[in-house]
Amino acid sequence: MTISKTDLIADRMQTPALLEGFAEEAAELAQAVLKLARVIRKENPTPVTAQAALENLIEEMTDVYLYSEMVTYKLRISLWDVVRRENAKEERWLQRLAESEKRSCTDCYWFRHDRAPCFDCKSHVLWQPAEKGDADGTERGV
Repeated sequence: MTISKTDLIADRMQTPALLEGFAEEAAELAQAVLKLARVIRKENPTPVTAQAALENLIEEMTDVYLYSEMVTYKLRISLWDVVRRENAKEERWLQRLAESEKRSCTDCYWFRHDRAPCFDCKSHVLWQPAEKGDADGTERGV
């Protein structure tokens, strides 16, 4: 059986150091996600370009992915257990999205509160909150 490069790296690291590195990379990923959101939303200006923010996001996702592989190996976490839990979370997420369908983009169901172009399908969101004075207080089409 051939051992992977990530497993070789994990074997050379102490578990606490591996977990600390994982946490640090996860924190950097969180910052990259927030930076890209700022670039997309354009409400809180940043000198970072969309391409640079996306490249940084991919870099940090890669780091977290590598650490997750090493931690899975080092702590002997079952990948089947991870996949089973992932599937259950996806099901719950899809149920939540279905419940909010009225407030979503009708093309791809990307949830938005405003009438800006949908980030995923580039079409316009067709729903917005009801205006004051609407009798039923429900959302209406635009």
